[in-house]
Amino acid sequence: MKSEPKLSIADFKDPNNNRDPRHDQTIFGKGVLYNSVPYPVTEDGRPGVYTGYSYKKYTIYDNNTSLSNAIDDTGLSQINGIAIRYADILLIYAEALNELSGPKAEVYNAINQVRERPSVNMPTLPAGLNKEQMRERIRHERRVEFAAEGLYYSDVRRWKIAEEVLNRSIVLNGEQTKGAIEKRIFRKEKDYLMPFPQKDIDNATNMRDQQNPGY
Repeated sequence: MKSEPKLSIADFKDPNNNRDPRHDQTIFGKGVLYNSVPYPVTEDGRPGVYTGYSYKKYTIYDNNTSLSNAIDDTGLSQINGIAIRYADILLIYAEALNELSGPKAEVYNAINQVRERPSVNMPTLPAGLNKEQMRERIRHERRVEFAAEGLYYSDVRRWKIAEEVLNRSIVLNGEQTKGAIEKRIFRKEKDYLMPFPQKDIDNATNMRDQQNPGY
């Protein structure tokens, strides 16, 4: 097993360098070819004009792949839909076991299976983490591994930190749009719970006049 080397801090003047390999597997960065056109594509309304980045995940583009030979005339996606990924199973297991009994060897093993697979090839986690440190590592790992897969919102609600991380403005810095475009608000007194559907309330006599707070 590889030990974790001392990695230099990312260069904020060139933020595409010195990143987890999943960075380039998840998004198109500057200089990468998208549909045979240097990225970010601008002026004609194609990806990259709003933020300077676009998701590579869920596409079949691989650098110079062109649209003409990437998609046929059926109109059907060539990408398999995701029910649940094995990486999710491993990280769910690691998180649960760490909360139950701390960072045992099985916790490290589960996370390192995600990090060490050939397509990622990241170093293993450093030894000696305590429960709280491992918790933060797992949360970070989930955010990197499942970027754009729709799990983050459920994760931060489950961890009860949504009001800390979601209450912020969304700021764009692309070719066409710059500045704050949306202010997101998460109300902890309400938004951790969903409303009971009215039809369920109507069909259950013991639920009459009952509803989750704020609805």
